[in-house]
Amino acid sequence: MLTESHITTGDANILSKKPIYRQIADTLRQQIANGELKPGDALPTEALLREQYGVSRVTVRQALKLLTEERVIESLQGSGWYVKEERVNYDIYQLTSFYEKLVDRNVETHSDVLIFQ
Repeated sequence: MLTESHITTGDANILSKKPIYRQIADTLRQQIANGELKPGDALPTEALLREQYGVSRVTVRQALKLLTEERVIESLQGSGWYVKEERVNYDIYQLTSFYEKLVDRNVETHSDVLIFQ
């Protein structure tokens, strides 16, 4: 008897109500969140993603386009797709400290006293 887990296209489940390109985007997003792919890391090539998921080039490109629109990844022409580096946007006209900006972004911070006189 075929179950839902048996009917897959590569790593994507074709019986899911979620479109396959979204499943691919979710998987890549999860790999980034888990630290498997770090900021600046190259994503697998489109050909490798097509082979891994058993889908067309159009489907892979839809997934990559979605992640690009979400500002999770970026494309460098002729080089490939990369996990986008997170940049701190610091408004010089706003009266908050750099530390407060980092805390607002849930970045763990600490201070070290190197010399005290």
